[in-house]
Amino acid sequence: MFGGFEYDGEVALNIALTISAACASTAGPSTARVSNGVVARPLAHRGQRELWEGGRRPHLSCRLLATARPVPDAGGYRLNGTCPRSGCDIAQWGQLGAMITRVPGL
Repeated sequence: MFGGFEYDGEVALNIALTISAACASTAGPSTARVSNGVVARPLAHRGQRELWEGGRRPHLSCRLLATARPVPDAGGYRLNGTCPRSGCDIAQWGQLGAMITRVPGL
């Protein structure tokens, strides 16, 4: 829809593994770039359009296994804690993930 390669997570992983085998220092940032589309895939079409429309190629910084704890707040959740992420200093977008657990009685 936005002119990308349309590869799946397995292809992104194989690209990352190939780069990692050649140069470990290049592996982190290049893996982040390779996985941009895979990470953004679950976004609603509105979010995908905002990211990719007009030929934009933003860098996404992603931390799906964040150590921050979600706390129920008005209309959603508030994250408490830290979420160290690689590449966040050059990212135009950030994506965080956190485990939400049910609290008995709520």
